[in-house]
Amino acid sequence: MQELDKNAYVVPLEKIYELDKYPEKPLVAISFDDGYWDFLNNAVPILSEYNIPAHHNICPGLIDREMPPWTQILQSYLLRNQGNEIHLPHGKVFRIGKDIDEQTLLHLSFELCSISDEIRFAWISLMEEHIPRSSLPRLMTWDEVRECARAGIHIGSHGMNHRNMSRIERIDILRSEINDSRRRIAEEVGTQPLVFAFPNGLYNPLGIELVREGGYRAALLSGDVALQYPNDTKRDFHVFPRINMSRPSWKEENLRLLGFHQKSKILGRQLWNPR
Repeated sequence: MQELDKNAYVVPLEKIYELDKYPEKPLVAISFDDGYWDFLNNAVPILSEYNIPAHHNICPGLIDREMPPWTQILQSYLLRNQGNEIHLPHGKVFRIGKDIDEQTLLHLSFELCSISDEIRFAWISLMEEHIPRSSLPRLMTWDEVRECARAGIHIGSHGMNHRNMSRIERIDILRSEINDSRRRIAEEVGTQPLVFAFPNGLYNPLGIELVREGGYRAALLSGDVALQYPNDTKRDFHVFPRINMSRPSWKEENLRLLGFHQKSKILGRQLWNPR
């Protein structure tokens, strides 16, 4: 944060529309997801010290149930069962190693994202029965979320229940994840969230359109897409890809930011589909 304060122009996403031109320093927006309790105690004081704006995108359904996202339940189960085997919902056997690093968890989580929510949640619920609630990471309460908002953090939506929204086929369920989360946040925080972050960055065109229709001003996702500064600042809605700071190589993330992955994919399609 100290380096960003010196070397970047940090702006809330909803303020990007007020900029007449790209600033002299790199333009950066900072966002956090899920609503963990340690954000209030560790991140907010640092952000406040440097007067750096940020977004925190939360899942109202999880806060209401006082349960973390399913990925954290999975991680807790793996750590408690190292050296054993588990049968994944699609039949594959996964051997839990002695060391559960973040990359292993991310790889397994994304593999499980390809399974329907109903099957995955039922499988996760069986794990949850064997994990003490005290061993799971704690989410903020609504009082603590409001404390973040008073400190200047923009509270955005991360969906109602942290579902894989790219695989929700029923439009009423997809709309509920988007609109009900916005309504619930407004009820508790007192302001309408302007930013929607797709859980795990996974999305589809219908989801983006429903986010726009729901009154949000920005949608956040993950993908090999280079963001171009939105010169058309009169538009009331923009889609922003994000840099995932949990990935292991900052050098590759810099290439991703510059559009290397996007251009490589375009070139690859052109080579395989010559006109």
